[in-house]
Amino acid sequence: MNVSESCWKLRPAILLWILIFFCGSVLLFIDYRLPYREMDVKMTLIYPLKSTDHKIPIRENLRGYLIKTTGCRIPDMDPFDPTVREYIYKENPIKCNVTLPPLVEANLTSLSVIKSSFKAYKIKYLDVFVCCYFVFKRYDPKKDEEDNDILINRTCVKFKYSILIKDEFVKVKCFYNGSEIYKDFFCFVPPKFEINNEIQNSMRKPLSILIAGLDGVSRVNLHRQMRKTMDILKNELKAVEFLGYNKIGDNTFPNLIAILTGLSEDELSQVCWSNNTDHFDNCPFIWKKYKQKKFVTSYAEDASWMGIFNYQKNGFCKQPTDYYWRTFSFTADKQIGNQILMNNNLCLGARLEYKILLDYIKNFVDSMRIYKKAFFNFFWSAGLSHDFLNYPRFGDNDFAKLFNYLHKTDTLNQTVLIFLSDHGIRWSGIRSTNQGMLEERLPFLFITLPKWYKKEFPMVYENLQRNSKRLTTPYDLHYTLRDLLDPYKLTSNFLKKRNQISSESRSYSLFDNIPENRTCDSANIPSHWCACQENVEIEVNSTMAVEATEFAVAYLNAKISDFKQCQNLTLKKIISAKVSFSGNISSLGEGAKKDFTVSFVTVPGDAIFEATVRQTFFKENGLENKELPYTLKITGTVSRLNLYGSQSDCVSDFHMKLYCYCNT
Repeated sequence: MNVSESCWKLRPAILLWILIFFCGSVLLFIDYRLPYREMDVKMTLIYPLKSTDHKIPIRENLRGYLIKTTGCRIPDMDPFDPTVREYIYKENPIKCNVTLPPLVEANLTSLSVIKSSFKAYKIKYLDVFVCCYFVFKRYDPKKDEEDNDILINRTCVKFKYSILIKDEFVKVKCFYNGSEIYKDFFCFVPPKFEINNEIQNSMRKPLSILIAGLDGVSRVNLHRQMRKTMDILKNELKAVEFLGYNKIGDNTFPNLIAILTGLSEDELSQVCWSNNTDHFDNCPFIWKKYKQKKFVTSYAEDASWMGIFNYQKNGFCKQPTDYYWRTFSFTADKQIGNQILMNNNLCLGARLEYKILLDYIKNFVDSMRIYKKAFFNFFWSAGLSHDFLNYPRFGDNDFAKLFNYLHKTDTLNQTVLIFLSDHGIRWSGIRSTNQGMLEERLPFLFITLPKWYKKEFPMVYENLQRNSKRLTTPYDLHYTLRDLLDPYKLTSNFLKKRNQISSESRSYSLFDNIPENRTCDSANIPSHWCACQENVEIEVNSTMAVEATEFAVAYLNAKISDFKQCQNLTLKKIISAKVSFSGNISSLGEGAKKDFTVSFVTVPGDAIFEATVRQTFFKENGLENKELPYTLKITGTVSRLNLYGSQSDCVSDFHMKLYCYCNT
C-alpha cells in the first residue's frame, strides 16, 4: 500500500472528527452566548439605555440557573421577560405638600429658616415672622397598651433664622403676622453616652454594623429599578450579592424575626411573645448582644403605623435601642403626613419620608464617627416600596448617594454594610405570573466587608463568595451577625474546625462553608416558599388539582372558624395548579411526596389565594394502604395575592386579616 492510498483511507475518519468538533462548537456557542444577546435586546426595548448598564451578570458555568447545586436549582430570570413586561412602567413622580416647599431645614445640630422659601409663603415683613420649636419624646406604654404615646413640652423656644438643637426630636411651628403658616418635625442624634468609653481603648476596634432594608423588593426587581445603586454596590463597594437568598415566611415579620432573633414566628411565640397584646421587650434581639458589648444601638423604620412590631401588635414597653426613630416617624406621620397612596403617607410635610430616613442614617453614622463609637444600626424603609412594584426607581439616586457617601467618607472601612429586603412584591399583576411567584420568594441581599478585613481573614471572604451561589436564608444572616460580635476570631483555623464539627443544620453563618447539598427541607424553608422547586403545570380540573384546592379552602375555613364575625368561604374557581415531586413517586415508596401549588378565588369577596398542599404517600408492611394511601397537609401559610382592603376590618389578628370576609 502506497502513501496516497493510506491517506485516502484515513481521510473519512479525519473528516468525521472535524464535523463533530464543528457541530459541538456551534452548540456551545448557542448554549452560552445567544441567550445573553437576546436578554440585551429585550431590555433595550423597554429602557433604551446601554444594555450592560442593567444586565444581571450571568455566570456561564451555571447554564441558566442562579443556583445549581445538588440540593437546589433556582432558574435565572430575565428582568424584562415578556411575561412580566406589561407590569413594568414609569410611575408619575410623587409631589409632597401640594408642591409647597419646606420653610425650615436641619443639619447635624441646628435648625435654619430657608429664606428662599419666603416667596412661596408670602413672607414680606420679617418683623412679624417668627418660628419656635417644641421638644417631644417617647412615653412608656402600660401593659397591653400600644407603643404610640409621646410627651410634648409646652414651651415653644423661639428663633428667627437658626438655632442650635441639643434634643432628639422637635416639632417646629412658624408664624406670620400672628397666624400659623408652617408646621414640621425634625430628628437629631444627640450623644446619649459618655464620650470616653472603654470600648475605644480595646486592642482592636470592633466592626460596626449598618443594616439597611427596603421592603418588598425582589433581587430581580432591584436590578430593574435601581441601577445606580447596583453600580455603586458592585463596582465601588465590591459587595457580595446572594443569588439564592430565600425567604422563610409570608411577610415582613417572620423574615425579619429570623434575622433579629434566629427564631421562627412559632418559636418566638413560645419564647417571649405569647399573644398579640404582649410587648416584645423580653425577646432575644441581636442588638441586645451588641449593647452588651457597648455598641451604640439604633432602630428606625418609616411608615411606622404598619411597623414590624406595631402592625396589629403592641410594640415595646421600654425603648428597645439607644436611638428609636418610631417616636419621630409616628408623631410626624399623624400630624403632617400626606400623599397617601394605597397604605402609606409617602410624605411628611414637604419631604418624602424615605429621604428623611436616609438623611437620618447619614447623620447617625456621621455622629458616631465624630464620637468614635462602634454602632449597631437597623434601618428599614417600607413607605416607598411596600405597595408598588415600580416605585423603588424613585429612590435609586438617593440610595446610591448614601452608599457612595459611606464609601467616600471611609465609614465602610470599619463597618459591615448589609443591604437587603424581606421578600418580593406580594400582590399586583406581576405576582400572578410564574416569574412573579418566584421573585416574591427571592429578596435581595448584599454584604460589604472592609477591604482590609477581607485581606486579613481571607477564608471569611472566600466562604462569603461561595455561599452567594448557595441556598441561604434569614436564619443564616442571624448567625452571621452573631459571628460579627467578635470578627477577629474568624481565622482560617477557627472556621475549618467549626466546619468539621458542624452537622446538618437549619442555620449556618454565611462565613462558614454552607453544604452544597443543602435543600429547602434542611434549611427549614416550607415547600410553599421554596424557590428550588421545579414545578410542572397540571390541568385545573384534574382530580388532584380540585382535591388540593378544596382541601386548602377547608383549611382556611377552619382557621377563621373561631372568628364568628367572618363569613365561610366557598371556592369560586381554580386559576392555576402545579405539581413538584420528591421521593420515589413511581413506586409509591414510604415518605414519597407531591407538592401541589394551587391559586384560586373564593367568595364572598373574590379573594385570590395561593396554597401549597403536600401529598405524602405511605405503606403498611411494605404494601400500599388502599383505604388511606396518602395524607394531605398545608405547607407554610396560605398567601393572599390581592389586597383585602376593608374586607377584614372586623378582626384585629394580623394573620386572619388575610382570610376573613366580615359579615355585613
